[in-house]
Amino acid sequence: MKLIDDVYQFRHSENLQEGSNAENKPFFISIGEYLIYKYKQKKMLDQQAIDFLTSLDYFRHQIPEVSLFYDFFVELTYDSSDLTFYLFVRSHAEREIGIQLSKMTSGDSRQVRIYQSKGLKLIAFIYE
Repeated sequence: MKLIDDVYQFRHSENLQEGSNAENKPFFISIGEYLIYKYKQKKMLDQQAIDFLTSLDYFRHQIPEVSLFYDFFVELTYDSSDLTFYLFVRSHAEREIGIQLSKMTSGDSRQVRIYQSKGLKLIAFIYE
């Protein structure tokens, strides 16, 4: 889950860069760029990429967050504009509740709850 959160954070920061065309870039490209950024040595990069893809395929049927990531990855269910919106909402939700999901230990993010008042404030901000 940590790697997934890190990839989301990486893509969101790309989306926020001025003049960036990241919103139109396929998500799998961003995933590859993140892995290249994180693992400089080719041998380590190759192994991490294989491990990541294997884990993604295995856990996508068991963990809803992995399934959602997989859907963004293959772009059959969701496209880049859906991913951009998801990351936008996720970023504002993190700010509203005062946490950063990528900094949480694996599994803790599933315990995050948003109180109704903060949820309504978030909805009002997003759909203004």
